[in-house]
Amino acid sequence: MIPSPISLAPLSRCLYSTGVRPVVQLFTLLTAVFLVSCGKKESVVEVSEVRAFMSDDEMLKFYVPLEWKQTGATIPGMAMRTRRLNYQFGETGEISLSLTKGDLLGNANRWLGQFGVDPKTNLGEFESIPVLESKAVFLEQYGIYTQTKKDWGMLGALMMVEGDIVAIKMLGRASEVKAQKENFKKFCLHYNKYKVATDEK
Repeated sequence: MIPSPISLAPLSRCLYSTGVRPVVQLFTLLTAVFLVSCGKKESVVEVSEVRAFMSDDEMLKFYVPLEWKQTGATIPGMAMRTRRLNYQFGETGEISLSLTKGDLLGNANRWLGQFGVDPKTNLGEFESIPVLESKAVFLEQYGIYTQTKKDWGMLGALMMVEGDIVAIKMLGRASEVKAQKENFKKFCLHYNKYKVATDEK
């Protein structure tokens, strides 16, 4: 049986009139409230509405391996404002998804140039990988990165989405990058075009 609500005012006046210190009064009042509330039965709540679908829910459609931990950007020189996603794995591995401008060939050659590789003349010289209903330019390179990091590796995917280039890039120690190649391709295959294309720039 649920007890009837009680008024704590008489108890408070009684404590005050007897000279009980304010801290003791407060403790006594809280104890009384707790004892009353313990006697109440749990109420059953029916959910008749659900929140509106949010764009962030689209992120659930990504293929994200358990070993990839979402973090802030750490690659030097990368503007945070252009990044939409950033993950890290292992000791040195990092994956970023960002928006950029320009053309596919120019961006692909820029990435290759970071490893000292001569630019290619057309996109046909690159491998491609599936991305949803489309394809992306795929890059894989190992060696010295930006003349500072030896035995480094890169996997990259570039695709055009509504006038912007979606750039997915993995960097890290060569052995770690090679071990994540299949995970990288699966991530690219299931990447969320809606979230990237509609996010504020």
